[in-house]
Amino acid sequence: MHVPAPGFSPTLTSDVIGDDPIYGGYTWNLTDCTYNITRDQRTPFDQQMYYKACGAVSNQTSGEVISPIQSARLSTKLTTNITYGKVEVRAKIPRGDWIWPAIWMLPVENTYGPWPLSGEIDIMEARGNGPRYFSGYNKVQGSLHWGPFETLDRYWMTFGLWRLRHSTFADDFHTYTLEWTPKFLRIYVDSRLYYMLDLRFKVPFFQRGNFPPVVMNDTDYIALQNPWVNGGVSAPFDQKFYLLLSVAVGGTNGWFPDGEGEKPWLDWSQVAMRDFAKSRDKWYPTWGDTESRAMIVESVKMWQLC
Repeated sequence: MHVPAPGFSPTLTSDVIGDDPIYGGYTWNLTDCTYNITRDQRTPFDQQMYYKACGAVSNQTSGEVISPIQSARLSTKLTTNITYGKVEVRAKIPRGDWIWPAIWMLPVENTYGPWPLSGEIDIMEARGNGPRYFSGYNKVQGSLHWGPFETLDRYWMTFGLWRLRHSTFADDFHTYTLEWTPKFLRIYVDSRLYYMLDLRFKVPFFQRGNFPPVVMNDTDYIALQNPWVNGGVSAPFDQKFYLLLSVAVGGTNGWFPDGEGEKPWLDWSQVAMRDFAKSRDKWYPTWGDTESRAMIVESVKMWQLC
């Protein structure tokens, strides 16, 4: 597959509905919402999830705000997937504080269970903050997410990064590549010499993770079971995966650590999004024009291993 693609550029929601509705007393229903198209058609329609995906409400008393940013995500879930093979994406990443560009893959079916049991492949993730930030747009990262519970995600055992010393990944286009076979998985940028991750499937992931034998589940202790016992040595990375290209902003999962770079919100705060929105005068000027804050994609190629 070869797909020329435009840039993914985040925009301000206030450009559409104004500033005041962001903070209180407003219900915003999205037109042309794609929830029904992109959801798993084998599962019953979930009205609560539909309203969450296709609408937003702001409440000044509770501090609940409508997301101050709109952005885009491209998915091949309904069109193209591979089990082993190669992916190449040539792109230029954005500049701008708290912007989060990513090229990543998810399983078509959660064969081994919900995230992260069935795995996630991150071919490229970066941050739009400048090089003086602890990890800005002069660095890119590749990683795998996997584990028997969300709290036991062992991504830190399977990740790596590449750094440019005399330029940045926002200055020009670079090629981000995944090579994936039943024996190994390799992620690199521009050349095999510049690899972020080079992983050999010699040890089953349950053994690799060195998980505790017993875990807490709600209020009870239970024996930890191997979710990949019926898979091969590369499980959960032995299933069909599809590609996603996205540009997110902010987040509370630790990608932007608290205390780094004058971050204007705290991950544990109930009003993190409101705090981020109210600091717009600090971060928005770093975004520059539409092209500067966009992840511009020149080409996307995927090959299935035969």
